[in-house]
Amino acid sequence: MPYPNEHACRLNSPDKYDSFARQKRKSSGGKVYSVIFGILRKGGKRTSEEQAYRYPKGTWTASEARSHCKDHGGAFEAAVSEFDANVLIPSWDEGE
Repeated sequence: MPYPNEHACRLNSPDKYDSFARQKRKSSGGKVYSVIFGILRKGGKRTSEEQAYRYPKGTWTASEARSHCKDHGGAFEAAVSEFDANVLIPSWDEGE
């Protein structure tokens, strides 16, 4: 799903996790991005792994974020250029 303020990089499907946590991190170039950690149980123990990255579009170009995402084996999606509620909230026809 495209976000209006952040480029997104999916590393793992969110469906496999019970909950999530978010933490900021700096890239090797010094730019700040967020890591979304997926939290799940493995072998009866609660554990976490990186599920996704989010890059603020004010400091990351789509090209920079795409490159970082590719380096980490993720699937990239650029931020939407304008807020469009139809992108974020699908519409449906009356009578369905």
